[in-house]
Amino acid sequence: MKFERIKSNKKLLIHIIIFLILGITIALAISFAAYKKTTTINISEGTVNYIIPDMKIMALKQFNSDANKYEDINAMPNGNDYAISSDSYCEVLGEKDENVKLYTNSNGEHVISNIQKNSRCYFYFVPTAKSLILANSTMGSGTPNFDNTSCTNGTNKDHNGNVTNCEEQTVGLYCWDVNTNTACTDTSVNKTYFYRGNVTDNYVEFLGFYWRIIRINENGSIRMIYSGDKFNVDTAGKETVLANGYNDSNTRLTYAAVDSTFHGTCDSQECMNFENTVTLNDHLYDWYDNYIGMPGFDDYLDKESGFCSDRSGYVYADGSDGYYIYNYGAYDRLLYTTNPTPKFSCLNSYLYTVSGSGIGNGLLFAPIGLITADEASFAGSAGSNTGNRSFYLYSGLETGTMSPCQYDDNDDGMAFCYLLEYGELADYSPGMNMSIRPVINLKGNIPLTGLGTIQEPYKVILE
Repeated sequence: MKFERIKSNKKLLIHIIIFLILGITIALAISFAAYKKTTTINISEGTVNYIIPDMKIMALKQFNSDANKYEDINAMPNGNDYAISSDSYCEVLGEKDENVKLYTNSNGEHVISNIQKNSRCYFYFVPTAKSLILANSTMGSGTPNFDNTSCTNGTNKDHNGNVTNCEEQTVGLYCWDVNTNTACTDTSVNKTYFYRGNVTDNYVEFLGFYWRIIRINENGSIRMIYSGDKFNVDTAGKETVLANGYNDSNTRLTYAAVDSTFHGTCDSQECMNFENTVTLNDHLYDWYDNYIGMPGFDDYLDKESGFCSDRSGYVYADGSDGYYIYNYGAYDRLLYTTNPTPKFSCLNSYLYTVSGSGIGNGLLFAPIGLITADEASFAGSAGSNTGNRSFYLYSGLETGTMSPCQYDDNDDGMAFCYLLEYGELADYSPGMNMSIRPVINLKGNIPLTGLGTIQEPYKVILE
């Protein structure tokens, strides 16, 4: 009996050992498979691939502009509203990993690359440009009458310098439906937001220069106009790149160049489709190359936003001298009327963009241009001999736009729309010297800080 009991126990022990070995083998196999498994995690609008044991999210924090501090959150925010900030980092075995890349790309996707095994990551998110600007800006009330001046202090100076009453107080950030060319409604889809009047919350500091935001484009990018360096912000004579560079003999600012064969014989279609159309101002390109176009910096600029040079219009005969005159769209909409109706929409063939852009004609060599006459009208410049020295574009200088106004087959030739020194829209004759103020478009989903005031301008967080 004793021998049989020992033999039975021995068999039981062998079975237990085999079971343990099998269990350990299965456990190791499962563990190894889990280690080798690559999992795709949806992060906001994008995805990230990582191996499960390799990374652990230790913190998710989102910047609260009102409280001026980071606060804990439970999930990564949408990449179009919040971007990964430079405060984010990963550690490996207690040491900061300098090789890991944490950022939000231009498509609003949060990106994690060069991650190592056993990484512990801390994510900090800041508002994107568009979301921060909308949160900080004072929205305007009422629908602007674009034949009126607007300001908040009750008075304005006309083109003669006389103090007059403001015609209306439509000042602030306005939402506009580009498709209907009316104020936004709940059903508006193609929207832009523009600043009007003497606003004080549209300042941006970028690459050592100050800019004023013109509008938030339809695609969410930020269009802004040069407004001086940090030592001479909004100072007359200091907010121009080249005071006499608009139409001198060495400058070819010909967004709407005129065919040399036009002698009263072209019809409206020919006048709208000049072959000899675009050579951007050489000074503007030189300035871009020197200050904006350095490697890395131009990555912050939106290449999918263009610059409109509306060449629509019509030809009519001037009976006094028999010569033909071509009136462009901006001239009829903004100057030759008692009811100015600026617009933001632009035909694709008139939208000047860089090569490779998904929109426009791809004829620009760099993503830089000038303000349009329509944008100046939306901002508060009237074309009725009124003048406006109380809106944010006023500089006391004659400033060119990229909107053609009129072509006269007589000696006057091509005339572009421009801002007079007292803030009124007009058309000029060739030979006049205009100041130029570059316009660029920042990507709408890059991170910004600041309040938009001259004391605390918005600043791009450079990676």
